[in-house]
Amino acid sequence: MKIILLILATFIWGAGFVGTRWTLVDFGPVWSNGLRFVFASLIGLLITFAFSLIKKVNLRTLFYSREALYCGGVLWIALQLQTIGIGLTSLSKSGFLTTFYALFTPLFCFILFGSRFKKAFWLLLLVSLVGVAMLCELDIKKINNGDLFILASAVFFSLHIILVDRYCQNVDAFIFNIQQIHFIAIISIPFGLYYEGMPALEKLITENSYIFGSSLWGFIILALFSSILAFSIQVYAQKGIAPHIVGLVFLMESVFSTFFGYLLFDERLTPLMIAGCILILVAIAMVPFQLKVNRKVATY
Repeated sequence: MKIILLILATFIWGAGFVGTRWTLVDFGPVWSNGLRFVFASLIGLLITFAFSLIKKVNLRTLFYSREALYCGGVLWIALQLQTIGIGLTSLSKSGFLTTFYALFTPLFCFILFGSRFKKAFWLLLLVSLVGVAMLCELDIKKINNGDLFILASAVFFSLHIILVDRYCQNVDAFIFNIQQIHFIAIISIPFGLYYEGMPALEKLITENSYIFGSSLWGFIILALFSSILAFSIQVYAQKGIAPHIVGLVFLMESVFSTFFGYLLFDERLTPLMIAGCILILVAIAMVPFQLKVNRKVATY
């Protein structure tokens, strides 16, 4: 069941690719990332305030925890490094190199915790990465600075998966996620002002902004679904699934983003890309049969 929830999260993030494209029409990449979390934080404030009235709990406990701060900080670094890298390298290379978090996650688990993994896991991971390479129609001619930024972001994405695994076991998934969103929103504002200046927020209140496909709708999708819903699902699902399997399942995001790009933006979908999608789907479909995914009985 929780594998299905993780796949649902990747579906939402894949759809978030559409929202990101819409926001980039009116905003730079730094504010595209920053404002999504600012808006998610504001929505989260309303939800948590209502939650506090119903549950009659201390509001302060809903806004801050040291563990959520750690996770939020690492996630913010990963997103910013990825944003910088995308601007300096090709989309195909950035798409492929980002998925290296699926490789870094088990390596970090081995280095930090001495975890061991089945041969079946490494085989499924290899098949998935080959599928991603085919999906991206990878053509590596030389490594540039952008590639290094993307690889660095993959390191931090994998660290975020591991930190969530370590801190989420005894927390409310929704509240924990809202706490990390608040922190990312706070640090995104000065960072955005420094690198891109004041955002043109008036573009969000024009007549055309209410038409589906505008940057406003993009931020609604990113804030409400990609940030609040999908990350909450991740935190909840990671209570029952080991982090190396989480990283593997997250590769489904590349399949869904390709699908939405083809469906809504008329992007190419070649036979090689379709074959890559099939490889990833087959590998992820085999996870429940080849690996024990419940963390209480998992064989790392």
